[in-house]
Amino acid sequence: MIYIERGGTVTVGQLGPGEYRVRFGLGRDWSGRTFEQDRASYEFVDSLTFWETVRVLENRREHEYQTWRLTLHPVLGGTAKVVQVSDQDLLSADAPPVTRATIEAQASRPP
Repeated sequence: MIYIERGGTVTVGQLGPGEYRVRFGLGRDWSGRTFEQDRASYEFVDSLTFWETVRVLENRREHEYQTWRLTLHPVLGGTAKVVQVSDQDLLSADAPPVTRATIEAQASRPP
């Protein structure tokens, strides 16, 4: 888990190749583990796939790898979709992934 203050940025490095789910929480009054007020938890619908290619050229290794840049607030023209998840799922590595059924259930809820 990484805490990022409003307006802040963070770079996460040295992730191994694979598929990663991104969950995040928003709110006020950070306690060190959760927000105490106005708390909401979300997960990006699409997972992030990281890959790395290593080539050896003339006794030199070249690394090529996937990078992603995420914004945790709505962006005009943005394409990322999120769904709300429980606070418990936010903190659990064993939470089930978001599915189309989850998205449809949230879309059918009245505001």
